[in-house]
Amino acid sequence: MEVFCFLCQQDFKSSGIMKHLKSCAIKNAGYADAKDDENVCYLIHIRDRYDINYSLYLMVDECVQLNELDTYLRNIWLECCGHLSHFQIHGEYYESYAESSWENDMEEEVGNLFYPKLKLTYEYDFGSTTYLDIKVEGAFKSTGGEKGIRLIARNKAPKYKCCNCTQKAEFHYVDYNEDDSGVVCSECRKDMESKGGEIYFSELVNSPRIGVCGYDGPSDDIPFMPHAPKKQKGNRKKAKDTGIHNDIYADAEQGTDPDQLQEEALRFLDDLMSRDDIDVDEMQKILLDSFNRMVRFYKNDIPLLLNKYEVSEKTYACCLSLLKKSELDMIRKNLSISRASNLKKAELIKRIESHIHQNFREILEYMSCYDFDALKEISIEDNLCLHYDDSNAISTIYPLLEKGLIFALRASAEEVELFFPLKKEFIKITSEPDFILKREKTKQIEVSIQSVLFFWGAASLDAIQSEIERRFNITDYDEQFYTDFYKVISSMSADYLKCELIENTRYYYIHLLFPFKQITSKEWQESNYPHINKDIIPEESTLEDFVMHIAHFRFLYELFYEAYKEDFIEEQETEELDEEDEEFLQEEALDTAIDIIKILLNVKPDTPLKEVFDELNLPEFFWEEKSFRDFFVELKNHTPNYWMKGNTISGKILVFDKSLGKRVLSDKKTDPVNSAASRWKTGRNDPCPCGSGKKYKVCCMNKENSK
Repeated sequence: MEVFCFLCQQDFKSSGIMKHLKSCAIKNAGYADAKDDENVCYLIHIRDRYDINYSLYLMVDECVQLNELDTYLRNIWLECCGHLSHFQIHGEYYESYAESSWENDMEEEVGNLFYPKLKLTYEYDFGSTTYLDIKVEGAFKSTGGEKGIRLIARNKAPKYKCCNCTQKAEFHYVDYNEDDSGVVCSECRKDMESKGGEIYFSELVNSPRIGVCGYDGPSDDIPFMPHAPKKQKGNRKKAKDTGIHNDIYADAEQGTDPDQLQEEALRFLDDLMSRDDIDVDEMQKILLDSFNRMVRFYKNDIPLLLNKYEVSEKTYACCLSLLKKSELDMIRKNLSISRASNLKKAELIKRIESHIHQNFREILEYMSCYDFDALKEISIEDNLCLHYDDSNAISTIYPLLEKGLIFALRASAEEVELFFPLKKEFIKITSEPDFILKREKTKQIEVSIQSVLFFWGAASLDAIQSEIERRFNITDYDEQFYTDFYKVISSMSADYLKCELIENTRYYYIHLLFPFKQITSKEWQESNYPHINKDIIPEESTLEDFVMHIAHFRFLYELFYEAYKEDFIEEQETEELDEEDEEFLQEEALDTAIDIIKILLNVKPDTPLKEVFDELNLPEFFWEEKSFRDFFVELKNHTPNYWMKGNTISGKILVFDKSLGKRVLSDKKTDPVNSAASRWKTGRNDPCPCGSGKKYKVCCMNKENSK
């Protein structure tokens, strides 16, 4: 890999670039060795974790905040759809959007954190994540010029050959029908476009994010970004101590239009003053409460939010015209509209509108079950409004907003009105028998995909497809089934289903913490996935459904329900629960069970049991009960997690016994996990497959060797 030095305008091999930069910074740029703590700047090396072809070398002044470094990385390498990001330094996370007082924001100056040889990490987009490794290579005395971030070297753009010929590649492509991606030259691009299909092309740019989430640049050089400290959006850490005035200033920094605030306030006052049955004290209270709600509301946590009073016509085109170009680009990418990244705003609006009208039925056929149910709920009511404080309801509509299917209109300081411009078409299409059958098939495929990944942890697309084919008894080539499968998996929520391209293979996962490390391990690659029996899969595939379906999980839920119930009865000094209290305790018990399962999903089998228990933050009296400890062993070994493939695992799964006509805990002969585990090579320090809880080397290994 070659690196270009901006200080001396020369190319160098990456192997010796750091030694050169340290001397070149002193000889050619006026920097000096840092001998004191004043006017320090840091030489940092930033590289993509999985592709060493991409590197940046920056000189960062000590006064620069992490949010400025975050902005620089987004502008030069990463920004596509305004995703979240964070730095990790010594186990502490610094978030681009700190939601609570116990989360670190990015307002910290690098001078308080950086020192030579420090290693930190950075992640952008917590779905299709770009991982960067950062190292502080040295500290220098600043030149005394303007403070900020300076680009002193970066990798030269890698050269790729076309996948179809030997010519130089100029474009990256993603074929959504074939679930294929690669790089091609301009001639091969023309040939692919002439054959039609849903293929998205983007120019090859000098960025590790090329081809991810529709990223198409820019990745131009940014020689210098001046230091401009700013208050972070959404930061609540300091506001809670200084009252409402901090909220006002935070709003101003977020760019809220003062005319909008004034217009809304005047409208509210006109309504209030028209009443003659209110006293002064009550009026002051109403004004203060309303103003607080208004300030919170105008923080604009809802994506693509429109001012209702600016919507002159309730038409699809009118709503699109009020969105920013960046918001329209977000809709375009979420709808997989290709060859539209460079269009002007007016042309982009026409392209989105045309795509929606032409493909609305297909979008409805394959959208995720959660999104479809939400859209169905919206279509039932006229002028449906959601209260701004109802965060669960608000978050449910995010995917629909980001695909441009509905619009959120600012109805008041307390509520947002949902506008569904294609409501009539939706009702007509969804009432057709053929569509109902199609949606049922989509649901079956989606539930199957979720179930498979719950038990497998992660899998390549081919492996998932093969398992779904087996479960649907597809023996011969079925083009329609393959089309349905690919469209369904492409439409599933990115919040639930994650996808990552690892060593030229696309992997999907739900519960993995470190997908690259796990998937590329030799054990994972060489082992076989266990088959998933239909009998062990619930009708739905959320964690709540698995809790209620699998015997161990159900018992855990019931255990906590009884404990919470006993405490509640004792505290309230009552003998019976009313219906509302009972529902509340059931939800609390279910949430606790789910929290425990989420931890167990990522526990390595040889992790000490007490260590797992301590991480759960459960009352110590549970651990003191031997019956609970025995059950906890079963629960830990039984929980499906990403160690299932490539590691031995004991425990049992609920299967259907035809002779008894009911679900029972499987034995070693019928358990699909244990039957698969028998084909895996057990390591000396792995848990023994017999389920004793001991390591293999001190249990069954000697028995097998003696045989």
